[in-house]
Amino acid sequence: MTTTNSRLVRLAAAGAAGIGLATANVVGQVSIAWTGAGDGTSWSDPNNWDPAVVPDNGAATYNVTLDLTGNVFLDLDIACTIDDLILGANHTLKINPGHSLTVLDDAFLDGAIEVQNASFLAASPGASFGSANRSRLLAQGGGLIRIGATNYSSSGLVGTATLFSAHGAGSMIDLSTLQSVSTGFNDGCCAGTNVHSIVASADGIVDLSGVQTLLGPVNAEDRLDIVLGTDGQVLLPALQEIGSTSAGDVRFVINVPDYTFPSLLAAADFDLLPGVGTVVFLPLLETLAKAEIVVPNDASVSMPSVLSITGSSISVAAGGSLSAPAASDFTGNTITIDSGQALDFPLFATIDNSRFVVQGGSVLEVAATSYSSSGLASTQTIIGAEGAGTLVDWSTVQSIDAGFNDGCCAGTNVHTVSASAGAVIDLSSLQFASGPVNAEDRLEFKVASGGDIVLDALQEVDSIGAGDVRFSIEVPSFALPSLFSASDVDLLPAAGSSLDLPSLALLNGAEVVVPSGATVLMPAVVGISNSTISVGTGGTFYAPAAASFTGNVVTFDSGQIMTLPVLGSIDASRFAVTGGSMLVVAATSYSSASLAST
Repeated sequence: MTTTNSRLVRLAAAGAAGIGLATANVVGQVSIAWTGAGDGTSWSDPNNWDPAVVPDNGAATYNVTLDLTGNVFLDLDIACTIDDLILGANHTLKINPGHSLTVLDDAFLDGAIEVQNASFLAASPGASFGSANRSRLLAQGGGLIRIGATNYSSSGLVGTATLFSAHGAGSMIDLSTLQSVSTGFNDGCCAGTNVHSIVASADGIVDLSGVQTLLGPVNAEDRLDIVLGTDGQVLLPALQEIGSTSAGDVRFVINVPDYTFPSLLAAADFDLLPGVGTVVFLPLLETLAKAEIVVPNDASVSMPSVLSITGSSISVAAGGSLSAPAASDFTGNTITIDSGQALDFPLFATIDNSRFVVQGGSVLEVAATSYSSSGLASTQTIIGAEGAGTLVDWSTVQSIDAGFNDGCCAGTNVHTVSASAGAVIDLSSLQFASGPVNAEDRLEFKVASGGDIVLDALQEVDSIGAGDVRFSIEVPSFALPSLFSASDVDLLPAAGSSLDLPSLALLNGAEVVVPSGATVLMPAVVGISNSTISVGTGGTFYAPAAASFTGNVVTFDSGQIMTLPVLGSIDASRFAVTGGSMLVVAATSYSSASLAST
């Protein structure tokens, strides 16, 4: 039996450590597979291998396959080197503290690798993450994992999983050759929220310095989380694009003092959650879509180059700062503006489908000339203004189109413009407002508790289909001084309120409800049609010129003050006259032919 000196040295070292190796001399290239027939866990037990020899390059070089199930512990007291490695999806390879494994050539990695104060090196161009897309990496206690792969996917992991985790000073996962990271998993319908995480904490480092693209999972409720814990680093200097395989998000949770995305140009399906006091800088970002940005107290987010923010939710706490000075396109977003924030925005030129909550004496000013919420097929607060000193300056907006279509049987959905508690919404150039498609839905203007909506130029109210435009008045007096024509409109003053429509000439398809002590004044209206008018005891309805009164439903009762002319045209109208009231008409004919019901 002959062998080389180097092989003898290795055998002697192993024997001194009490490790039993196969006594047969092995030379040349050897393919070896894990059987687990020995102690079932130890790399150093030859009985766990077929052939029964411990793989470690010497006179022989080894192509190693681990494709069963369970943990394998690399426990050789010498630095272990092999040529090739296949790590199956159901194996976890654990490098014991103080030990190392180096793969010189090809590595096909589908399983998990864990190191603690140890190292796993597979840095050659032949390294790759396998087709099962189930690889996970953990480095802690100063451990090092270095893999020369170019792409990574976790689509084979359909539940919550930690993909890469580096924890502790000196711990590093070096994936600097990767160009893309994609979760891409699809957990099907109704599986709840599943999250894949990349975590760096306690001075640990995950090096993704070559990655240009990050992609989230398929379903909207799932996501990829990039978590920077205390003093952790996830290096992404080349990252240019964040997106989704379909609808799942990529979320950054940043709990370090500052973080920069130096190369990021476009981000969609992107959540940005800095910690208290964290500074985030995105110097080149141009487009932001379907994002969630939450800026807490004393944190700041700066996006000096972003031109377009769409479909996003933005929340900035008191003491927080958000700067996007070039973002003139601001469509489909939700933002809350409150006192104590530092917001740097331009005058938004495009605001369709966005929703604004403004409070605490803050001011929002836009440059847009029109607004549409037709893309929002659910109940939404379009503008919510609250608090003394709060001003929403939409004085450039000339039209509001709430022409959404929520389909059949979706119940009642409402788009609301609301001013309360002393807040003012300036719509002083608004000339036209239109309601939604379906009859059960509406656009609602609501003033309450000292709030005001300035609608001095509003001339016409109508509907895209059959939905209403409602004016809900809960202040002592309110006027629409220029309103000339109103169709599919609801006029609902509160008890004791006064609603003045001095220029209104035509009213069609309306619901007018005048409660006790309230007043509705229409001195110029000449035609009221297809409307329902209800006046409570002590209420006043004043329409002295409305000689054309067709298709209406009205109740006359004692205690009302109803001022109508002697009606000359009354076809298809229905009258309930009670309590000693009097109705006089001048019509010479009446037809109910258009009323095809009882």
